[in-house]
Amino acid sequence: MKTSNIIASTIFIIGGILVFFYTNSFPSTPGEDVGSAFMPKIYASFLTILGVILLFKSIFINNEEGKGNIVKIIMYILTFTIFIILIPILGFYVSAIIFLIMLLVISKERNKFYYLILPIGIIVFIYLLFQQLLNVPLPEGLLF
Repeated sequence: MKTSNIIASTIFIIGGILVFFYTNSFPSTPGEDVGSAFMPKIYASFLTILGVILLFKSIFINNEEGKGNIVKIIMYILTFTIFIILIPILGFYVSAIIFLIMLLVISKERNKFYYLILPIGIIVFIYLLFQQLLNVPLPEGLLF
């Protein structure tokens, strides 16, 4: 686990630095204080900072954890892949509800109330944030 964390943190640090400097080539918007490179630079900075934190934690803190459940990891990856495939067919909102319910099933959530309230709450939040506040349309599918 320690070696994989060191490798992952190194990739995060290098990737964050590369993205940060790559965004300098983004065109600036005349008359705007914040250009198109602003948010990618913020994300790249966070990625680099989190990579450094993971690197220091992996090197200086002796934390031997057991191996993760490989079947569960594969199920999460498969669920995410299905989510991406379903978006153009069912649209973002329906696909996201299915995706969130599947995540709860995989994580073996016992409280059945979460199966109803969590997906609906997250979808309402995403709708209000992106559609209403930011006016960013989310993908619509062939069926919905």
